[in-house]
This record gives sequence, C-alpha cells and structure tokens, in this order.
Amino acid sequence: MKGEKPMTNTERAARRDAEEYMKAKMYYGKGAGNRRKAIKNKVMAKKTDPEYARAFDVAYSKLDPAKYASGVTKERRINDGKDILKQSIKDGMNIATGNPHRASTGSRFIYEILSKLLENKAR
Repeated sequence: MKGEKPMTNTERAARRDAEEYMKAKMYYGKGAGNRRKAIKNKVMAKKTDPEYARAFDVAYSKLDPAKYASGVTKERRINDGKDILKQSIKDGMNIATGNPHRASTGSRFIYEILSKLLENKAR
C-alpha cells in the first residue's frame, strides 16, 4: 500500500461499473438482456469522459471472468428457487381457496392424488 496513490472518485466509480458490467455480461436467464442493456448504456454515457474510459478499461482488464461466472450461476440458482417457491405458494393458495383450475399442472396433479387418497382413507 505504501507508495500507491489513493484511488480517485472516477477510478472508484469505473471499478464498480466494471464489476457490474462483468456480472451483467455473465448473467443469463430471465431479465439478463435488460440488465446488460442498462449497464451498457450507463457505461457508454460515462465513457465520454476520457479519464473514466481509461479507468474503466484498466479495471475491466483486471477482472477474472471465472469468478463472476460462478457468482452469477449462484445468483441465478437463488432467483430460480425464489420463483419456484413463489409459484408453489400461489398454487397452494388457489387450491386452498377452491380454485384448483388456476394452479399449475403439477400442483393440480398432486392435489388430485392427495384428494383421492384422502377420500379412500375416509371410507
């Protein structure tokens, strides 16, 4: 650390944007294109400043794509799990409120099996 000059605000912003740009580049699935488009427009607007453009290119070249690829894979898995859980809860509510026709096919199938099992057990 001794002998290094402190990072300027422009360099700090460029480093943050480079990391976000790399994450967006590696991201896939639902909303990935919009995410990439948004960060690209943000960076291109800031790149009109030559100091920012130089700092961004330096920061981007120092990033390890493998690190970000594994991170976005984890993020995608988490988001997919949240979506599945949310849909399952909605399906359960639809079935519980007497609207099984609004539930997904898999949930309806489970509902039909469970209702037949409960009917047979009641007899």
